[in-house]
Amino acid sequence: MEKNNCLARLIWRENDPLCVRADEGVLSCDTYFNSLACDPWTRFTDVRRVAAKVEMTGHAVLSVCHYSAEGEKVLSEKEGAGKVEIPFELPATGLVYLKVRATEETTFCGGGFYALEEPKNDVSVAVAICTYRREEYVRRNVRAIEEYKAFSGEDLIVYVVDNGGTLTEGDVPGANLIKNPNLGGSGGFCRGMVEAYKAGRFTHVLLMDDDVSFESESLGRICSFLRYVKKPDKVGVGASMITEDRPTLQFELGATWDGDRLRGMGKEVDLTDVKTLFDNATRTGADYTAWWCCCMPLSVVDKVGMPMPMFIKNDDVEYGVRSGLTWAFPSGVGVWHTAFESKYSPFLEYYIKRNELISNCLNRKRGLACQFMKLVRSGSLQLVQQRYFVIPYMIKGYEDFLKGPEYLAKLDAAQKNKELIASQPKQLTKEELKEKGYDVTKPTHGKKRNKLWQIVTLNGQLLPTFTYQKAERRRVLDCNNCPPRDFFGATETAQFNYYSGKGFVTKQKRTELIKWAFAFIEIGFKMLLRYYKVRREYQKKAPILTSLEYWEEKWRNNNGKN
Repeated sequence: MEKNNCLARLIWRENDPLCVRADEGVLSCDTYFNSLACDPWTRFTDVRRVAAKVEMTGHAVLSVCHYSAEGEKVLSEKEGAGKVEIPFELPATGLVYLKVRATEETTFCGGGFYALEEPKNDVSVAVAICTYRREEYVRRNVRAIEEYKAFSGEDLIVYVVDNGGTLTEGDVPGANLIKNPNLGGSGGFCRGMVEAYKAGRFTHVLLMDDDVSFESESLGRICSFLRYVKKPDKVGVGASMITEDRPTLQFELGATWDGDRLRGMGKEVDLTDVKTLFDNATRTGADYTAWWCCCMPLSVVDKVGMPMPMFIKNDDVEYGVRSGLTWAFPSGVGVWHTAFESKYSPFLEYYIKRNELISNCLNRKRGLACQFMKLVRSGSLQLVQQRYFVIPYMIKGYEDFLKGPEYLAKLDAAQKNKELIASQPKQLTKEELKEKGYDVTKPTHGKKRNKLWQIVTLNGQLLPTFTYQKAERRRVLDCNNCPPRDFFGATETAQFNYYSGKGFVTKQKRTELIKWAFAFIEIGFKMLLRYYKVRREYQKKAPILTSLEYWEEKWRNNNGKN
């Protein structure tokens, strides 16, 4: 019974700032993994009476501390040896955590926070991992889940949906391996949801990217939280994404989408800072949480159906909003993931633009005016950044959206994806760029300029070239951090991705500027004439495109396409 009452196990890992801090003989657990955020528990559950339990060899003074907007205070304190238990009332907001001062040589063997109330819900979770040729990640993650399952006794079953056709059952012992045609993340995660739904025994499905790393205890905290949730059919659980290259930096904790812009919450904050943990604890209002680690009640399938066949990009946004779930973020639930900047490729603009348009049709957040302004804004940025090779993908995204839901329903998504990838320009290595005269170890930045002057001159592209300073005409830029001013007065740039180690050379071409400006005007007129008709068609067709029958036929017809 104690296992089911455990809210969070403590992780005693030395020299890990996400687990413990040592300061002047005091071991403090005011950390990402070992503090307990009160807000999710008091908002979504009836848990109010909690006990901190520690098992140790030796003797120590243990303090249960509370951090809030007013600072830190001690809620309760106890001195003892062996097994020590400290009951306390859970505050409405903030963080609670232990501080330990050993009075003799002491070894900590375990501990955690335990509810003194009994769980309300039985919880059984299907973990659906969608993968495309990332065998090593999947082997490691399945092994970690199976080991945690054996240790904790949690009811977790893993479904590995193999879109690449490269795994065998021997690669993922204990998991259910499902061979799937390559229908992208949408088709892969949908397949995992369907298998879990049809099994008839799971209360929840947890969608997880194939290339994440995680602390296994995060799975237990999700299950513990769900056992106490007051409205289990209306609450989903999300996770922090932490960057792999900076393993204490939070990339995002949930996000909002207003039909125009995606805004990540808790962006790029330091998880070793207790103020950040407090902000995370009190954060509310997420519209969705990304599918790097997203747990939903399977009852959502009965309410809103399956994901849309978007292949990749924005599928998690659309489904998260459509689900109508309220998103909770218990403390210490997170995954490490490669920085998205390292994954960007020009062809992704096709999916981003097409799928955002489809999402707006279904969720009705914004109308044509917003879509038109977004076309102007994003198109102008590509022109200013001299990325003329990206624009055809954008235009194609708009054109395919305007073909309507029948086109989307019948699209050979795997073949389409191959064509998009094949049409990309070749990216150059650091050495290849050096041969062209670019030293990428020395990126440059443009001067701050008058915003009105930038707009009037289209960031200098309407000015005669002889007005550009000769020494600044060729530049090296960070392709993930190059605002328009970096291109003012540049005739040629090497835009380097410092995450992936590759880049590309661009040249200012006024003929391309004119050509694509007219292309944007043309697609703008098409949107003006057809947008609302196409939107009604998507709304009418959506129940079919998100039905179990549609997806099962899609899997049958595309069997073997990887």
